[in-house]
Amino acid sequence: MERKKIASFLTLFFISISIYAQSFVKNDTVRVEFHDGIEWAYAVKNGIAVAVSNVPIKTDYGNFYQLRMEIKNLRDSCVLYVPDSTSACIYNRGRQKPLKIYSSEQFQRKIEVNQAWESALWGLAMGFDRNYNVANSITSSILLSESQSNAYNVLNCGYMKRNTIRPQSIITGFLNMKKKEFNTMVISMPVDDTVFSFEWTSENIRRSTDDGVYY
Repeated sequence: MERKKIASFLTLFFISISIYAQSFVKNDTVRVEFHDGIEWAYAVKNGIAVAVSNVPIKTDYGNFYQLRMEIKNLRDSCVLYVPDSTSACIYNRGRQKPLKIYSSEQFQRKIEVNQAWESALWGLAMGFDRNYNVANSITSSILLSESQSNAYNVLNCGYMKRNTIRPQSIITGFLNMKKKEFNTMVISMPVDDTVFSFEWTSENIRRSTDDGVYY
């Protein structure tokens, strides 16, 4: 009986979390396009092109905002991207707060802790995929035109880590962020010596399932 209560609580906990739809705040230096229904923002500065999207995701390990990105090196020299330097800040009801962005190692530990907790609770052995990758990761480059397909090398990194981006190369991947209610979210994303800034607004959307449960 106690186990059923816990299971019911966990189920309601995960399906009752509201999903927030982001809308990018347009400006003169950033353009916005939609690809497969997802809004992407683009910016080009100092020989570096960056495309980002910000979408809510639901996993077995919790609910997150996922920052999907592509970085294109237009320079003749290498550039460095360090995910730990990317930061997020949310503004809600006039208050500013930093938003947690998980590094690859931190998110890996989160999966391990979650699975260890579930295993202890239910007495079940949970399989662990050390190559865990969100199904919605980028599979093809958005910054790459057909005419450039032979000239550019595209590397899909999955969960972003420190990467040197060679000339005429593109890296794609994502970072997961803690999910919190916000009015405005600002992402600061340094790539080598250039800082890109992206801003989204959000509105709360409650959707109902066929059985009448809201999530």
